[in-house]
Amino acid sequence: MNIALLLPDLCGGGAERVASELSRYFTRKNHHVFVFTWKRTKNDYYFAGKIIRMPNHVKPYSGNIIWLARACELLNTSKQVRRLKKKYHIDVTISFMENFNCVNVLSKRKDKVITRICTILSVRENMVRRQGDFLYNRTFLRFMYSLADKVVVLTEGGKMDMVNEYRLSEQKIAVVSNPLSSFAGYEEEEWTYGDKVVLCPLRVDELKQQKTLVECFQRVLKEIPEAKLLLVGRTNSTYANEVKELVRKLHLEKKVLFIGHSSKVQYYLEHSTCFILISKGEGFSSAIVEALGTGLPVLSTDCPGGPREILAPGTGLGHQHIKTIEMAEYGILLPYINEEYKTPEDEKVKETISKALVQILTDPELRKKYSEKGKERAKCYSMEIIGARWEKLIHSIVK
Repeated sequence: MNIALLLPDLCGGGAERVASELSRYFTRKNHHVFVFTWKRTKNDYYFAGKIIRMPNHVKPYSGNIIWLARACELLNTSKQVRRLKKKYHIDVTISFMENFNCVNVLSKRKDKVITRICTILSVRENMVRRQGDFLYNRTFLRFMYSLADKVVVLTEGGKMDMVNEYRLSEQKIAVVSNPLSSFAGYEEEEWTYGDKVVLCPLRVDELKQQKTLVECFQRVLKEIPEAKLLLVGRTNSTYANEVKELVRKLHLEKKVLFIGHSSKVQYYLEHSTCFILISKGEGFSSAIVEALGTGLPVLSTDCPGGPREILAPGTGLGHQHIKTIEMAEYGILLPYINEEYKTPEDEKVKETISKALVQILTDPELRKKYSEKGKERAKCYSMEIIGARWEKLIHSIVK
């Protein structure tokens, strides 16, 4: 079978990492894999199959109407992809990210179209609505995704978001989680950050709420002065500059360290003391599964999306409901907070998060418990298990 993976870029984030894993899995299963992408950047991950770099996209509209420029760009890219689908006799096309999900639908020929949603769309929509980007308009998205053969989401929470908020048919949706990523090896070096290290290996971004995390960590330092917070992820955003400014304002430059994007994420996972995530929403959170796989204790707010399903399977989708620390089966869940909307409860939530961090940093038995449970849970997301779900899905739509 000829399978195309369609994505804007081959470097950086979680979607690209998953595409890399799928390219290798499908190749091992004797499928012919084609990776369609347009950005001519270096590859952070290894891709099996044939990489097809589309010509640099030319924006045929040069005016200042944002939605019209975006529409022209989508149509132009869709024409390129449609030609590639024909040339390489593609049977199934799997797309990543909202813009290329639309391109996948608009370029449909005889191929089966699978769009993959790697976020909680309603949360993302609230963030970008003010930018005038119609890619997150509910009417537009409902129409686009209704034309796909299957819409893959990463969690049951993501499925409910599409059904309840976008009125997509449940029969159209399949839940397939991200696989546990395989890491490239790294050269061991001396660990100089101490033994009380909180790790947040996520891009510094409004969605990930590192400003709130810094404010929580400031409270931790009152109890554990030697603690450090490592922010390992891209810092090329306006929000990242705001976080850096907050760190300077609080005089935490020696305690909150910006590592930047790193190819040695496993190094930080294996040497840190605990992992934390306090996002506004997570389509799944591969970062949590990666931490579990290395035995790093995980703390996460009970945000919309994947954290509860990963750390407390079988307990429902009750995000934003807990008010205190929940010692879940595979990790620690914390009350939800959204730094965009200030509430009277925010300071209490920040205090709760800081208390949980102090507890995990000072209790070796608790860390040992969650280290062992985490490795057990991570096995559920092996590439063979997740890959088999993809195979089953593809064969259900390719007759």
